[in-house]
Amino acid sequence: MGLGGVPRGAPLRQLSDGFQRRAALAAALVRRPGLLLLDEPLAGLDWRSRADIAGVLGARAARTGGAGLLAGAASDLQMPAETPAG
Repeated sequence: MGLGGVPRGAPLRQLSDGFQRRAALAAALVRRPGLLLLDEPLAGLDWRSRADIAGVLGARAARTGGAGLLAGAASDLQMPAETPAG
């Protein structure tokens, strides 16, 4: 979940919005719910964090077969266009 750099016991309110979202998602996933309802889990995150979280959710779905419902804007799911090298 990308929380390795966060000191254990750090108050959530002192973490960035991105780390707070990651921590909340990690806490939800630890419980191994059969159904996961997520309201805009990618909103306000940079594209790398969005890709990381989308990857975690996809891997969870493939591994467990659990169901999930993700609500959010279509723009939250778009990744930036790659820029040509050179």
